[in-house]
Amino acid sequence: MQTNQPAILGIDIGSVSIGIIQLTTDRQIVHSRYGFHFGDMAGTLVNLLSDFDLGQAFWVATGVGTPEIVQTSQRFDEQICCIAAARHYRPDVRTILNVGGV
Repeated sequence: MQTNQPAILGIDIGSVSIGIIQLTTDRQIVHSRYGFHFGDMAGTLVNLLSDFDLGQAFWVATGVGTPEIVQTSQRFDEQICCIAAARHYRPDVRTILNVGGV
């Protein structure tokens, strides 16, 4: 997906899936993808990233559980990010159920 503005790329690689989001600097969602990696983290990541305009990404954030092979600007705790995103996009939400893979 092509954009004409700088973007923040967020990548979260977990035990069973990969989530990617591209945001503008004012926190508007440009594009997102999610997929199960079935143990092929690198292949799935490359496939999912093919839909993103990586030339516009000036900052990359990952979850703390994302493998170190992914170069990042900063790592964040996924649960804290989930809460912050819910507060920003849906301030009326009172409960979040976050079920991860094992």
